[in-house]
Amino acid sequence: MCSSDLETECLPALRRGSSLLARALGRAALPDWLKARQVEGTIQIDRLAVTGARLDGVRSRLEWDAGRVEFGNLDATLAHAAIKGRLAVDLSGSLPAYRFTGQVKNLPWQSGGLDAEGSLTTSGTGAQLVASLVSTGTFSGTGLDFGAIAPCRASGNYSLVWARGVPRLKLTGLNLRTDEDVYTGRGATQNDGKLLIVLTSGAKELRLAGIPGKLKV
Repeated sequence: MCSSDLETECLPALRRGSSLLARALGRAALPDWLKARQVEGTIQIDRLAVTGARLDGVRSRLEWDAGRVEFGNLDATLAHAAIKGRLAVDLSGSLPAYRFTGQVKNLPWQSGGLDAEGSLTTSGTGAQLVASLVSTGTFSGTGLDFGAIAPCRASGNYSLVWARGVPRLKLTGLNLRTDEDVYTGRGATQNDGKLLIVLTSGAKELRLAGIPGKLKV
């Protein structure tokens, strides 16, 4: 199943017509049929395609109360990584607003495994979902291979936004540990779209650059 197919089926609830004044104020009155909606149940989807990624074994508890929809105890797998969390959907405005909070365990990255915990917010429908996406949180990784140094461990904070259709990633509070040294620093997406990370350990400096997932010293 594709996420766009789900969105098409749900468009009457996700995107509703409203007056010019309501759109200007960012509000849209809930229709009577949506005000009266009260649904509880479970969701099970074997395979769900979401913007180029595939989620397997999607399971969640559904609670729908008028303009508030919550997918609690959400479980899924992505590339053998376990995803757990909660997705809240607000239908009270002229466009739907989404907030996911949760964690990812053992996501394959740089030949190692990555764990992350944080939140993701977005709003709208179709391409607006990517353009409005904002995510912040923390991460840690083990067995990471950057080429010129032995597999290492890393941790830090991240923030991800889309600016003019381009993902912009910032990494702060970075801590990278090798067998011999501990490096600290930060990183950010550059104008060419590549990620540059600068770390120091005393007088030593370590630079990692490339697209996320293929960083090299």
